[in-house]
Amino acid sequence: MSIYNMNNSLLYSSLDNVVRQGLSLMNNSLTESRYQLWEDFSKEMIQSATNGTGYNLYANYLSLLLTVRTANLTPYQKLNHCLKYLLEVMKAL
Repeated sequence: MSIYNMNNSLLYSSLDNVVRQGLSLMNNSLTESRYQLWEDFSKEMIQSATNGTGYNLYANYLSLLLTVRTANLTPYQKLNHCLKYLLEVMKAL
């Protein structure tokens, strides 16, 4: 397996984990503090998976988070935007 394939595999697995955690929150009463915990978790996972790979995903994700944070959105809407973005990235991998 090439380094590129290993990086993609790690990234895909990390994104899958983040998305699954986010989807599980959609079934519960999602508060701003619970959303914030998921957001922090997602940032750590994505930063770790993209560290040293040359992917701009982490910077792009931070930009998305800033956008949803400054918009007047509910925690469900914020989570929905993040999950849609991450699912699109996973499709591209």
